[in-house]
Amino acid sequence: MDANGEIGAVLSQNIGSEEHVIAYFSKSLGEIQKVQLEDPAIKPILEKKLNSADRLSFQEIAPESPATNRYWAFWNSLYLKDGVLYRKWESNDGGFYRRQLILPKSRIQEVLREIHDSRSGKHFGVMKTLLKTRERFYWNRLRADIEKWCRECQACGARKGLKTEQGKSVIGWTPAVIFFD
Repeated sequence: MDANGEIGAVLSQNIGSEEHVIAYFSKSLGEIQKVQLEDPAIKPILEKKLNSADRLSFQEIAPESPATNRYWAFWNSLYLKDGVLYRKWESNDGGFYRRQLILPKSRIQEVLREIHDSRSGKHFGVMKTLLKTRERFYWNRLRADIEKWCRECQACGARKGLKTEQGKSVIGWTPAVIFFD
């Protein structure tokens, strides 16, 4: 967070022995909290965290969406910083932790576009995109969204070629449509 109360992230790339800044991601804390409160999956959790330290009971949370229930399951890992909801992810050995912004659904495409599609993202595959995303963000179904994003990326498809359902390349095959026209 900077002196203006804004959250920022810098995406950089090492070129030789020098680090070069490629992209910035900056939002005010007020804006982030606002979009978290507008997200129906995050709102019940954030409101409870803002108003009380007490965890919602299972009876209170059960009627909510599966996404809200998933956030509730992480209750002890969720915390507020300046009114914004984060998840504390800790390594298995407790050696380090990472603060992940709980990302509202309305901002997922923006983040994936920046991490995967931008010049700095270089159209990473699923695993690298997943690792880069988890460094700063968390949302329900993060892995599934990243897999879908990478699978549907036209630039990746053009560069890597078509795949069969088993994941094997079909480069060199002639589409069946030619034979049946």
